[in-house]
Amino acid sequence: MRGVPLLLRLAQHDLEERRSDLGCISRARTDTETAIDAINETISAETSIAMTDPVGMAVFSAWMSQSTRSRARLRDRFQELNKSADAARENLRDTAAQVKRLEIVLDTARSNERRASAKQADVMADELEAVRWAEFISQR
Repeated sequence: MRGVPLLLRLAQHDLEERRSDLGCISRARTDTETAIDAINETISAETSIAMTDPVGMAVFSAWMSQSTRSRARLRDRFQELNKSADAARENLRDTAAQVKRLEIVLDTARSNERRASAKQADVMADELEAVRWAEFISQR
């Protein structure tokens, strides 16, 4: 019981860190998704411009291959972030379960201490009553 409160505090701290990690991953995922959407919009706009300008078509071709690579890298990053988010959620669930187990252990230990203390108080009250009764009988 003596080390359980410390373990509980450490587990709660770990839980908060895991929540923070998941938040960072979610933000990075959102940022990556926004960047992919921006590249897609830029590609659409540049494609429209290149279709109307034959001279720009040569430059567009080189630019398009670079943009395609950038979009592929961003999609790969997005997939990695999805995997990381799944792992972070699983770690968060495990840590939350550990915190709950420690809270139950601590509550059970405290409840047992209260019962033991109440039992001890009852025993002391019974002994005091027996002493008083013996004094009362001896005075008769």
